[in-house]
Amino acid sequence: MREIVAAVLSVGVLARNILVYDRYAYEMDIGSYQALVPPGIRVVGIQEDKLDATGYDADVFCEATFFGEWETRSYMASIVSTGLTKIINVPTMKDHSAAGVTGCLKNLGYGTFNNVARSHRTPFSFTDPLIGVMCSVEPLRSKAVLHVMDGMRMVWHGGPLTQNQDFIYQAGLMMIGTDPVAIDTIELEGLKPNEARKVRPQFGRVNRRASTENAFEFYQNADKNLFYRQPHHIAAAGKLGLGISDLKQIDQRSIRIPR
Repeated sequence: MREIVAAVLSVGVLARNILVYDRYAYEMDIGSYQALVPPGIRVVGIQEDKLDATGYDADVFCEATFFGEWETRSYMASIVSTGLTKIINVPTMKDHSAAGVTGCLKNLGYGTFNNVARSHRTPFSFTDPLIGVMCSVEPLRSKAVLHVMDGMRMVWHGGPLTQNQDFIYQAGLMMIGTDPVAIDTIELEGLKPNEARKVRPQFGRVNRRASTENAFEFYQNADKNLFYRQPHHIAAAGKLGLGISDLKQIDQRSIRIPR
């Protein structure tokens, strides 16, 4: 993030016109973002707590019902709907128990809208179609112009919040592109399991037989999962016109930096 900010400044964008945001303010505090950015750049947490809705635009939302919830709308962050012109999306490469993977699409949608946890309730998940629908909503869709996926450390099980070092692999990868669907497709399909990495075949996959309602078991056992995963939210987003989901049609180029 620090290097991205430096690059944006280098092309003439003023510090006061750069804003770093995420959904929860406490996570921005834990990450010490305020200390990492140059003076003049704003650091914003959209929500002060999980029930805070003041940072969202009441006029921009997507609506869906999955489990008969009383609030069927997810609202877009006001800073996105009216306060920004372009977004550089910076996801981390990691497993997600409901969506299969956290990638560009999930990071963008779930980091911009509120009321997203309603899409999954053990063992069922409706992250497909919700993730693609959220990323399709304007003006988010047209403002997200660049995606920088951080795979320096890759979480291959227990995502998104695991602290179990057994499930974290030092992958040493970065993926950069303008197509969030393409990057997520590479993340899901292009990163083949490898015993040397300890990355198992169930990364991002649906495995109904491995379901458990015990969160402790999930965080300790790579053969268990809390939900029926929905990694096909990526292909579904492709059908919504958000990008290319066919690995064979993606223009993928690799640059290797000597250690």
